[in-house]
Amino acid sequence: MFLQQATSVKIDNIDIHTIYKGEQQVWPATTTATVEPDVLKTPFWIKNIDTTDFEYSIWSVNDPPNHRNPLWYSDDMTNWTLVTPYQMTTLAPGAKRWFIGLMTQYQGVLFRNASGGAQNNGKIQLGGNYKSMTMNTMEEWNEIVNQRPFELLQSSYEYIISSKFTNTKCIHHAHTMYVPYSFYNTQRIYRGFEGCTNLKTGPIFTNPAQNEQYQNWQLPWLGGCFNGCTSLTDVHIADYNMKGYIFSQNLWNQMFEGCTSLRKPPKILQPLTEEYPYNVEYLTSKPFDRTFRNCTNLEETLDIVFADTFYLNPSSQMPLMYENCTSLTTATFRNVGSIVQNPVFDMYNGCTGIRELHFEIKHDINFGAGSFERMSPNVTLYKPAGYTYTGYPSTWTVVEVE
Repeated sequence: MFLQQATSVKIDNIDIHTIYKGEQQVWPATTTATVEPDVLKTPFWIKNIDTTDFEYSIWSVNDPPNHRNPLWYSDDMTNWTLVTPYQMTTLAPGAKRWFIGLMTQYQGVLFRNASGGAQNNGKIQLGGNYKSMTMNTMEEWNEIVNQRPFELLQSSYEYIISSKFTNTKCIHHAHTMYVPYSFYNTQRIYRGFEGCTNLKTGPIFTNPAQNEQYQNWQLPWLGGCFNGCTSLTDVHIADYNMKGYIFSQNLWNQMFEGCTSLRKPPKILQPLTEEYPYNVEYLTSKPFDRTFRNCTNLEETLDIVFADTFYLNPSSQMPLMYENCTSLTTATFRNVGSIVQNPVFDMYNGCTGIRELHFEIKHDINFGAGSFERMSPNVTLYKPAGYTYTGYPSTWTVVEVE
């Protein structure tokens, strides 16, 4: 694979230590697992997985109406046709179509019906590297593929898939699609697949090259990205394995709200290690606000660990994170750094199935009114010995853990 041919990798003359494809480390090579050749070199594609024709249009125009950026499609990766704006195009059952060209920053929904709304009829699968949709020309894409392949892992295009597939119910799978981004500037991915109620598998958000010495990380805005995707069961969010400071907003708020088929929370952050602690200085705009709200089949909570220096204000960072997740029976809340007030606020509001809460927070805590609204009166709270917890329901059982 092309990622394994190099003996060292540098970006801006800085050594890059690890590159991932999904959950697998692909550089440096650590396993003998088979990796699909040139997987990131494939332009973005769609495949008709229905038994009837898929009809759609792409409104690749911007103001003024007679101006449009170049966008091509190909059914054989050899002959390319310039997209005609507004015109309905047909893709036969089982056929695949590739795209390359420069989309506009505020393009909106990509696949549209005859009247301009999101295309909901048909069944398609998304695949390939979405970076091909941010190229000025085919020559530029080919140059990157052949001369600068590591750039395929990242994109400086700010609104990479923001709102590009919102309410597009014809999309059923996207697990073969790769979404590149960058840690070096703001990447807006929010609302990307919001309301795609037939989407079962989400894309892989590729890890850009990561450098443990880089100190100013900007994580992509993923807020609302899968909001209302009621069929979603799996998506791979990149494992942020880093040293340094995070400064971003709209990170994961409402990201999976209403994903009623989701049983396990996708990994958002790598587990804390001594080598890669989260020296998080700042998280803004309620990053975990309603992240899993109304995920009624969710069976596990997200495992989040922060360094002791992390400054947590739960009322502005984690409100209603698991509201109405009625299938939760156990929840764990680990070290969250320096707490300014009640650490859970109303995270578990309406989680009527919870019977055990495992708290590893080594602070004295007064949870305060409203912290455990609409929860069972029969909950066992496990807490570290030697610290005082108050403000929980009087009917709960408390077990001290040494």
